[in-house]
Amino acid sequence: MGIGDDIKCVPRVRVLRDTYMAVSKIIHTMDNTANNSKIIYFVRHGQSTGNIDHSSSILDAPLTELGKSQASFVELDVDLVVCSPMRRALETLHYSMIKGKKFLINYDCREKVCGPSDRIILEPEYVERDEEFSLRMINFANFLLNAEFNKIAVVCHGCVIASLTGTYLNNADVIIANLDTIKMVANGRILPILCCGSSW
Repeated sequence: MGIGDDIKCVPRVRVLRDTYMAVSKIIHTMDNTANNSKIIYFVRHGQSTGNIDHSSSILDAPLTELGKSQASFVELDVDLVVCSPMRRALETLHYSMIKGKKFLINYDCREKVCGPSDRIILEPEYVERDEEFSLRMINFANFLLNAEFNKIAVVCHGCVIASLTGTYLNNADVIIANLDTIKMVANGRILPILCCGSSW
């Protein structure tokens, strides 16, 4: 089985199959001996209430019915599943068909805090500074590279995925990460992205 063959694609959901194949070719040409050919899948959460109403004051935005349906088409079988503690990511994992040998919630892969929908219930009101977010991404990139698992799925958010891969995903899209890009971030080179004030 080749890289990307274990991802089930349903025509109804845009899953970026072409991107998987293109990235797979890059991964095959990279020197991954130090990482035992580690594969990291990033899964963006399904549509949330915050995606349809950007001015929403709902804390920790949940999935919409469409978001639950989108999540149900995501299917992966991996060694480790890492999930953001945000409700929309946890619900995406719940409604998906992602299987893993181990599951872990990691606060470093939560969304950049730009407003109420990005705050967890009982958190104080604040907006996360770019420097704080960048530090979290460096920590999370190092965590992924040092995790002793070959196949990892990360269920998280648009800004996190864009920061670590350079790619903006739609809701419930999946991408295979280029490990060289993750290494770059782990070494402190943060990819320039626009989060707050965008449609994330």
